[in-house]
Amino acid sequence: MNDLTRQKRRDALVEHVLDVLDSDEIASAAGQPTIDEIAAAGRAIAARLTAGWTDAAQPAIVEDDATDIIDLAARRERRAMRIPGRHIDNWAAGTSGPVDRFADDEFGIVLTRKTVGDDTLLSITFTGHVARDGDVVRVRRAASDRHTQLLVLLYVDDQGMLTGQILTAALAATSDDLDITVSAAGELTADDCDAVTAAVRASHKQARNAWRRLAKAQSADSPIRTAVIEGFR
Repeated sequence: MNDLTRQKRRDALVEHVLDVLDSDEIASAAGQPTIDEIAAAGRAIAARLTAGWTDAAQPAIVEDDATDIIDLAARRERRAMRIPGRHIDNWAAGTSGPVDRFADDEFGIVLTRKTVGDDTLLSITFTGHVARDGDVVRVRRAASDRHTQLLVLLYVDDQGMLTGQILTAALAATSDDLDITVSAAGELTADDCDAVTAAVRASHKQARNAWRRLAKAQSADSPIRTAVIEGFR
């Protein structure tokens, strides 16, 4: 049997098998194909069924998607993420300086940095389930010492949004990458006292009231309570 005959027989077998799949027809015993022909027909059917699939690109896309999902899950589990810095040339209308806004809908965060004179007003709002009322957001510049950090206490504002703000000279550049971590207020330790005092002093009225509520929930000998009180002096 020459190659042309084999090809014709193979094509006919493919059509026959496809017809059987459509009509439930049972082939007669006459003219049964050889094992090699059945194998070749199977490969040909598989080639037809997968003809529309992309070859190398599809696995890469799936792998990238899986990596993104794993990364998001890990960030949610750690309640931490990196906020990329921006280089901003245009100024927002009615403000004294540039405004940088970062939003991540999947993580559920909106972070705004607004230049106010020599300081930066940092505002953080959570829209998802990563943070809760009374949690503390630890903020530090990605390039700085890991022990140098700012604290932002979260509270529910008059609009029902979970938010927190701080006015600081430590984040004067909106181009800085920021590492943030959300933790329960109960995780604050004596090592955080200086940062707590600084946060109270750098907060506006609503944020200060949130710190006041936190202090009232502490025991009389709590170093965190003492640190909050020190911030009001």
